Amino acid sequence: PGSNAPGTGLGLAICKRIIEALGGTMSCDSNPGVETCFTCLVPLKPYGSDRIQPGPIDERHKPTRSSPLGRKSLAGVRVLLAEDSVHVRDVLRYFVVDMGASIEHVGTGREAVETIRSRASEFDVVLMDMQMPEMDGYAAATQLKNAGISIPIIALTAHGLAEDREKCLDAGCDDYLSKPVSPDHLAVTIQRLLDSTSIEVETHPDSETITSAKSAPSELIVRYLKHLQSQASDFRVLQREHAQLRKQMHQIKGTAATMGLVAISHAAADVEQAIKLENGDQRINELLERLIALIDQ
Repeated sequence: PGSNAPGTGLGLAICKRIIEALGGTMSCDSNPGVETCFTCLVPLKPYGSDRIQPGPIDERHKPTRSSPLGRKSLAGVRVLLAEDSVHVRDVLRYFVVDMGASIEHVGTGREAVETIRSRASEFDVVLMDMQMPEMDGYAAATQLKNAGISIPIIALTAHGLAEDREKCLDAGCDDYLSKPVSPDHLAVTIQRLLDSTSIEVETHPDSETITSAKSAPSELIVRYLKHLQSQASDFRVLQREHAQLRKQMHQIKGTAATMGLVAISHAAADVEQAIKLENGDQRINELLERLIALIDQ
């Protein structure tokens, strides 16, 4: 409120997923430069009913027998994850392995290019974080596509705007997922890309019963929060080193979102945006202290 600064798009994406999970719909009526109205409709039983039930599921999102959602939906799939954050890496590994796939990870775009060029036959899909040291995901995806590598590449980024998606696709990625990454959406995206390349994904007799993928386990969340608490003093040291602080805030924004720590993700995004807009040291410091207070809670 009271700010004309654009957001990252995470809030709308989260709201849309929650509403659709409840069987509802979300629509938008916008008059550019004047106002935007979002309407959310969620069917519920009248007050006093013994139980509130979600309404009918939109057919576009209704699970079917062939739907990949479920615990072993990616059985047999071989994944290369290029991600420099050990915390995001642990969560994505948990999701992917829980769905039956195998996974190997690298920490830079350069390592991703070298691994795929030398061992392309050992992987079915690449999950590529777009912000990494040495060589970022954009450059890595471009090099792989220019080299004639046909393995599908899925971009992972904390940015949620349409132009960010186009930037990833233009770089050579085959699809795009914004953080927080939903395990179900990840499974759907991987299977769709592998279906288009005729790579078989093993199916299981119990796939007719669709179950939601698990959230990040509590031990990973606790470990990450302890890591953030240990970094709080470093954030204050970097208050005037805006380039480095902005880089750290971007990483926290994506990692916290993947962990399900939405408030921390939004607070880090606010600091990142304030630095981008050059709001001044006082405002940046205020937002940084707000983030640290959330971490210490």
